[in-house]
Amino acid sequence: MTITIARSVRSHPESRVDREFANEARRSAPRTAPLPVVRNLAAAPAWSRGAVVMIGNFDGFHLGHRALLNKARTVARGRPVAILTPDPHPTCFFAPESAPFQLSPGRMKLRLFEEAGVDFVFLPRFDRRFAVTTAHQFVNDVLIRA
Repeated sequence: MTITIARSVRSHPESRVDREFANEARRSAPRTAPLPVVRNLAAAPAWSRGAVVMIGNFDGFHLGHRALLNKARTVARGRPVAILTPDPHPTCFFAPESAPFQLSPGRMKLRLFEEAGVDFVFLPRFDRRFAVTTAHQFVNDVLIRA
């Protein structure tokens, strides 16, 4: 079943658009080092401060996600653009028996982010501590102070 789904995604008419988008991103923002992936904000590079952060799961990294990335770049005005996506998916923590199928798991997702020109990825571990974080704590501790 997974192979069939993967083939249908590859053969989808928009896949050509995705390849063109990735090629354009590579041409316009060549990367000389691997995509920085930060699991602990204390280890975030100094240049990441003030980044525009997109928060979500971003499974498949489809055209809608790419439109958001373009908007984030516009808002960033030269500052870094980051993606914050928890690992594992929150459903895997709260209801592991009903964990969602992933179009682009782990490394594939990171490769898509890199091809699209994302500056860095914050990949916090979704565990009990993260799950009980209030919205206020998250904004203060993750988005403002980090």
